[in-house]
Amino acid sequence: MQPPTGPIIRPASPHRRRPTRKQIRRRRAGVALAIVAVVAVAWFAWPFGGGGQTTNIFKPELALATLVAVIPVAIVFLFSQRALVRGTLGGSVKQ
Repeated sequence: MQPPTGPIIRPASPHRRRPTRKQIRRRRAGVALAIVAVVAVAWFAWPFGGGGQTTNIFKPELALATLVAVIPVAIVFLFSQRALVRGTLGGSVKQ
């Protein structure tokens, strides 16, 4: 008999239990509550400029600032996309 080739994969531990339906419902309720809280805070803080601060910024300046912030990130993502996909899939494919 030949020894197995490739990485050795341990079987799942029999001591780890799956979450119950009650635990899953409680977790989903917590996530939903957190999302509602974040949206509510953002909704009430947005018209006031974030905490009552007033700023005089014009739309062309805001558009330029957005482009200056987004374009470098997009360029880095485009050039590193192949490495990101390769690294993500490399750990998930069984050889």
